[in-house]
Formats: sequence, structure tokens, C-alpha cells
Amino acid sequence: MLHADALARIDALQALMAERLHLSRRARLGGVLHAARGRLPRAARRRARELIGLRAMLQAPATARAVDPNHVRDLCDALERYLGEVPEGKWRRRECSALWGGIALRVLVVVLLLVAVLHWRGLA
Repeated sequence: MLHADALARIDALQALMAERLHLSRRARLGGVLHAARGRLPRAARRRARELIGLRAMLQAPATARAVDPNHVRDLCDALERYLGEVPEGKWRRRECSALWGGIALRVLVVVLLLVAVLHWRGLA
């Protein structure tokens, strides 16, 4: 695996992570990883952080020779396996549920405030 191939695979993994975990596409893998902190298990986050460091090393020609391409491939394979196990739309459904829950809470607060004002004014 050449260094350019490894960088392309890391970029593809970043896009896959943003798609499967329903995150906005960020410019860097670090931004996607930060946004996915509660959606990834600890082992997957550790592998992704390691990929961030290896990506920085691959971008510099002097340090790229020290990177083991097989290690990069193993890390990418492990993360792709985990992301393949995430059910389609899982995080989108949770986001939708959280949105509806927030709306219901706000409506409840408004109704309670209305009842409190009516009681205070002696109309209820």
C-alpha cells in the first residue's frame, strides 16, 4: 500500500464515518472524531485517533517512510468493520427523537407557565 493510497483510504474512512454516524462533513478527521465522541466505542475512537497521527506522518515525506502501511490498513479495516455494523439511519432516528422531545418539553413549559399566570391572576 503506497502512502498516497493510505491517505486516500483515510479520507474515504472519514467520509464513511460522517455518513454512517450522521455527522456533518468536516474538513478534518479530527473534527469528525470530535463530533462522534459519544457515537463511537472507546476502542474505535482510539484507532481513529491513531489514524489522525498516522495521517499527519503520511503527509510529511520525511516521516512517511516510518509509517507501516500494513498497520494503517489494519486500522482502516477495523474502523470500516465497526462502521459497517452500525444500522442505517440509527443516529438520524435518535436525532429526530431528540428534536421531538425538545419540542414537547418546550410546549409543556409554555402550558405550565400559562396555567401559572391564569392561577396568579385568579382566572383559573
